Amino acid sequence: MALRGHVAGVYVAVVQVRNDAPEPHYRRRVYLALAPAQRAVDRATMDGLEATVFLCRLEPVDGGGAHA
Repeated sequence: MALRGHVAGVYVAVVQVRNDAPEPHYRRRVYLALAPAQRAVDRATMDGLEATVFLCRLEPVDGGGAHA
């Protein structure tokens, strides 16, 4: 439970990159800082892919066990 206090309310950047296939697939990656997230978006855009950054706040969730 000690970890809960360290992650509650922490912001992360999630980069979502859409492939250019006829059936779209998305690749998502979490970044702890905005600068590397922006670089990932810039790289994807230079490769002709659609990329977006989402700013997310972490909130711990209580679970009943180790597996869902």
